[in-house]
Amino acid sequence: VVAVLFRPPLADAAGESADVDEVDDLVERIRAVGVVGYLQIHIPVGKLAAETDIRHAHAHAHHVLAHGRRAAFDLRKQLGTLTGDQNGNVWMGTNDGVLVFNPADAFKSDFRLHHIKVPRNDGTNLADYLLNGIAVSHIAVDASNRKWICTNGSGLFLVSADGTTVISQFNTDNSPLLSDVVYRVCPDPYSNAVYVTTSNGMMIYRTNSTPGENSFSNVVAYPNPVRPDYYGLITITGLMENSLVKIADASGNVVKQLKSVGGECTWDGTVDGAERVKSGVYFVFASQADGSEAAVTKILIVR
Repeated sequence: VVAVLFRPPLADAAGESADVDEVDDLVERIRAVGVVGYLQIHIPVGKLAAETDIRHAHAHAHHVLAHGRRAAFDLRKQLGTLTGDQNGNVWMGTNDGVLVFNPADAFKSDFRLHHIKVPRNDGTNLADYLLNGIAVSHIAVDASNRKWICTNGSGLFLVSADGTTVISQFNTDNSPLLSDVVYRVCPDPYSNAVYVTTSNGMMIYRTNSTPGENSFSNVVAYPNPVRPDYYGLITITGLMENSLVKIADASGNVVKQLKSVGGECTWDGTVDGAERVKSGVYFVFASQADGSEAAVTKILIVR
C-alpha cells in the first residue's frame, strides 16, 4: 500500500497543474510495481481551479484505485504512517515493515518504492528487510535524521538515518518501556528528550542526540568534575552537527576520539572501552571536518 504526497507546486514544465490523465498515469505506474494505495494531490494556490474540479480530481483518484485492475487494500489496516525526513524521502510504515520513496521521482518512468536492507554482518553477505513482518504504527525523525519507529507489539526501534543499521530496540524485556504496543513517538527538536506514548501510558527517554549548534560558543561537558563514585557516561554538548571530538590528557595523548550525533556525544571515561582513565585534567577538542570552527573545554576526573 502506498500513499503518495505531492507538495506544492505540482506542475509540469509549462506551469500547468496536474490533470486527471496524469493521475491515471501515475496510478498505473504504481500498480506496475505491485503496489496500490491512496493518492493525494495538493494543488498550488496560484493554480487553484474551481472547488468542484479539485473534488473531482480527488474523487477520481480514489475511484481509479478502488476499481482498477487490482482492488485497493483497506488502507486503515495496511498503511500505518507517513513521515518525511531531512533528505526529502518519505518513510512509510505498513503492517509489514517499512518502505521508502522520494516524491520527486513519482512521475519518472522508473519510480520505485524501496525496501531498506539491514546487513546481517555475520559473514554471509546476506541482509534482511527493515522490520520485515512487523506492524509499524508511527515513524518520527530526530535532529540527527535518525528514525524512531513505533510498532504494534514489538516495541520501539531506533535506526540510522539511512535505515541500514538498527541502533537500538526497546521492549518491555530489555528496557523500562511501559508496553510493546507503541502508538506515537515525538523527539523534542530543542533537546535530547523523546516522548513515547504506549498502550500503558506516556514516558520520556533521554537520547544521545540533540540539535547541532551553529557555533562552538557554548560547549559544555558534564558531570564536571567526575567524582570517584561516578560510573556513568560523560556528556559533551553544545557541539555543531557531526563534530569531530578528541579527548586528550595533560601530556597531549589522545585517549578517545568521537563524532557527535547532532550536537552531542558521550564518553564512558575509558581508553577505548578498556581501563578507566586516571585522575587528572582532560582536554576536549571539538572541530568541524573542514577546520572552519574549533573549541576546547576541560574535564576534571577524580579517581
